[in-house]
Amino acid sequence: MVDRVFDRSTGGGHPLDAALDAWMSRKPLDRYSAIGCNICFDHRVSREREVVLLRYFAAETGPPEKRLEAAISRYLLNEVQRRRNPVFLHRSSNGVNRFPDLGRHFASRVSLPVAARTLLPAPLKPDVGLARVLDLNGLTPVFLIARLRKLKPFSDFPRGGSRSLLRSRPPETEVLAWLDAKLLGANEPEQRDFVASALDAVELSRSRRQGAFQPTWATYWSHFEPLAAEGPERWGAGLGLPNRRRCARWLIALRYTVRETGGLVRPTTLDAGFNEYHFPSPPEAALREGGHPVDLRLIPPAATLIPEFVHQQIPHPFRHWENAGFLLGRTEKPGLDGLVQSRGNHFALLQTVYGPGVAMWMTRCT
Repeated sequence: MVDRVFDRSTGGGHPLDAALDAWMSRKPLDRYSAIGCNICFDHRVSREREVVLLRYFAAETGPPEKRLEAAISRYLLNEVQRRRNPVFLHRSSNGVNRFPDLGRHFASRVSLPVAARTLLPAPLKPDVGLARVLDLNGLTPVFLIARLRKLKPFSDFPRGGSRSLLRSRPPETEVLAWLDAKLLGANEPEQRDFVASALDAVELSRSRRQGAFQPTWATYWSHFEPLAAEGPERWGAGLGLPNRRRCARWLIALRYTVRETGGLVRPTTLDAGFNEYHFPSPPEAALREGGHPVDLRLIPPAATLIPEFVHQQIPHPFRHWENAGFLLGRTEKPGLDGLVQSRGNHFALLQTVYGPGVAMWMTRCT
């Protein structure tokens, strides 16, 4: 029986108990049991955020496990992704997960409770470099808006079967074929022109009334730079970005600074949504390290942990790509069949770095 939710003892009387029991009893470990594990042990989810999730859960109907799945998805969409001021920025409900004193969203540590103040480090230096990886295949809604606005080079972007262009969802293989036509045979200036147009299209979408899409996941550039030299397969795998597409994907890397984000936040499982490859960090992990993505490379397993943060959606001008050395690459066809091994490798690495207390913290799903 589940006896903890968000690493707080429930005494066997929590509204999510039945749903989590159903998920955690699934063998072998799969998407649902992995997410159930995250919910049980992610100590970074505050009581305030838990209360909001329970409201979404109470509004659903059907079996408990279906209600919880829907509640997690609706929470992510309504409280995080589509909000201009996403909940992870809120001092009242997520203050202990935020770096203080950077930007208008990040009030001074003086305004935080004493207990929270003691957990927070000094603010990061504003010019510290960050890295993120952007999946061009995942920009279908962005490219459809650009096509509607008749922007080049999106006039021939494929559309799906819907009468409404913005509701169209072309097959992933058609999106890949379109990107291949734009990028595979293109020379360097042509590739740069295309990526510049893609970043302009992202900003056009972001500026629309309903264009918010939070959060952005990032790491320190100094930790990403060794991966950069290994090619696009490592960019995604090293940062824990599963390829759920049925085809290859085009990736670019972006380099920018802490100053441009308005501030960094350590992520929680609620900011990751229904993502079984997210893994909460143990209590021993310092705030400065944020979280740690699961390295999806199975052999050889990763030997070091990479810091991971989220921040609000920001503009990405062309210079962010230029600062990253114009990194652009095409991955191979994916194969997502290593959930058990990748999470097991990550758990073992957490114990190596943070000590045996990790196993005492996460006592199930390991």
